[in-house]
Amino acid sequence: MRGRVGRGLVASASVAVLGGLLWPGAGGAWLLALAAATLPVGLVALATADPGRARPSGRPSPSIAALVAIWTLLAGSAAGLLALAGAPPGAAVGGLPVATWLLVLGLGAAPLVLVAWVYVAGFDGRGLTAAELAHLRRFRPPERPGPANRPDREDGRA
Repeated sequence: MRGRVGRGLVASASVAVLGGLLWPGAGGAWLLALAAATLPVGLVALATADPGRARPSGRPSPSIAALVAIWTLLAGSAAGLLALAGAPPGAAVGGLPVATWLLVLGLGAAPLVLVAWVYVAGFDGRGLTAAELAHLRRFRPPERPGPANRPDREDGRA
């Protein structure tokens, strides 16, 4: 299910980004901002999909709520930046304008922390299971002997 949702989000956001770039005016800017917020969420959903594989650790994959939180943060920050685009310079918080805070925290640091949390929450620390290792070993190429006429090393060992 997560794979289909991820593919759908990535495909629709890609088309919407193109539409936002080609549509002149404020409508195109808003479409581009929402599509640019949707694209990373679709990529996270696509990357965390486990098609046909149950998690042996029993840990759940990242929840839809976490992905919605990431999208809300990205889309809200982008919408705030668009809303402040035509406004005269206003109050500064800590010496920086509000738009700078939205850019640095809303589109930079906070999504980075949320995406890292989503990854860690769904990370399976056990690695490969014994069955998966046996499956991989069946497909490895047979070991080949080295070349017959190997030059000897300076110390006389082969």
